[in-house]
Amino acid sequence: MSPDASVSLWLDGRALGDREVEALAPVGYGHFTAMQVRRGAVRGLAEHLRRVDAAHHELFDHGLDLPPARARWAAAARERPDSYLRATYYDTPDGRTHELIVIRVPVAPSSVPQRFQTVRHVRPFAHLKHVGTFAQIAYGRQAERNGYDDAVLVTDDGEIAETTIANIGFLRGSVVVWPTAPALHGIGQQLLESALPAAGIAVEHQPVRLDDVTRFDGAFAVNSIGVVSVAQIDTHRFSSPKEHAASIVAIHDALAWTALESAPHLDPDRRA
Repeated sequence: MSPDASVSLWLDGRALGDREVEALAPVGYGHFTAMQVRRGAVRGLAEHLRRVDAAHHELFDHGLDLPPARARWAAAARERPDSYLRATYYDTPDGRTHELIVIRVPVAPSSVPQRFQTVRHVRPFAHLKHVGTFAQIAYGRQAERNGYDDAVLVTDDGEIAETTIANIGFLRGSVVVWPTAPALHGIGQQLLESALPAAGIAVEHQPVRLDDVTRFDGAFAVNSIGVVSVAQIDTHRFSSPKEHAASIVAIHDALAWTALESAPHLDPDRRA
């Protein structure tokens, strides 16, 4: 077959047009951000915009036009003001940027303390929220089949990095310790790092090895959905996991929401 032969793709029995094929072709190389939307507002809007711009610079050597991106997020959220929104970005070979927005029903964090199974794996390009998620999904499913809620990714030398879908923090008295193994610096983590000191909770970043887990009072996981307490990592069980993480949950729940739309009738404080 010649290199310039035409390509045909079918999706659920429907032939895709040339423009749809072009948009889907590079979907294996891209990046995204995901957020919970409530009443048309999100937590950490500025951080989400900075994330996609920085990732696009790194992957494609140019940034994104952020005001139109925000406007497209707002337009999607207008259809469903309470939702989960995911925006994925990639470039076609001619340098044109494409954006795929998926909007679904909203998700609330579990009120049940989570049980994690560890797995030796670190995401490649861990600092990016990229579309290469096969291993994360596979390890998460394996953990669920083994009776856990998710997997915790651990380096070959035993350092804890993150879960398959969230950052993990550890509690020692009035201190939150974030592991320093390769991981995504998630929006939820960023927002907590800014809010915790004002609430009298110190923030530290240091290596956390599996052997160190028993020395902490508790742990929690945070992502765009919210904060959940951790009940167990492998065979180690934390005592009173919900109580230990309660202050972190409260601080996260008090974080400000920013409206996606910059409309004159909106409360300026809410738009921030």
